[in-house]
Amino acid sequence: MATPLSEDHNLQVQGYLRFAKFKRKQHLREVGATVSDFAEYRVQENEVYTTKEARALLADCREAVLQRVETELENATYASGLLLHLLFEQAEMADLVMTADTNELENEMLLKRIAQSAEEAMAKPASLFARKPQRLNKLG
Repeated sequence: MATPLSEDHNLQVQGYLRFAKFKRKQHLREVGATVSDFAEYRVQENEVYTTKEARALLADCREAVLQRVETELENATYASGLLLHLLFEQAEMADLVMTADTNELENEMLLKRIAQSAEEAMAKPASLFARKPQRLNKLG
């Protein structure tokens, strides 16, 4: 990330970050619904539970939440992989070779920059991100 992106590419990154934040909030609501559904269907009103029964209920709830979180993390991973695939596909159509250094994904300084960009993106109107893709001519 030493080279700054063009305004258009930066806007696309911010658009992705807005999308990711929306999906993250959606996933959190789904996890909350998993717990609520569990409580509604598994915990009986006016019922007294022994410690053993309470622990079993909590273990079952934990398993339901873990399954939901695993599914959501898996979907987020697939979405990131799809984004990379689409970008590499575009690069190949333009006869470009791109590489991704996954070691940089844990660079705290770069992550802080992206977090700042995400904050900036959320301060912008959503209409700014509704753009149609433009096809560029091949280089060379």
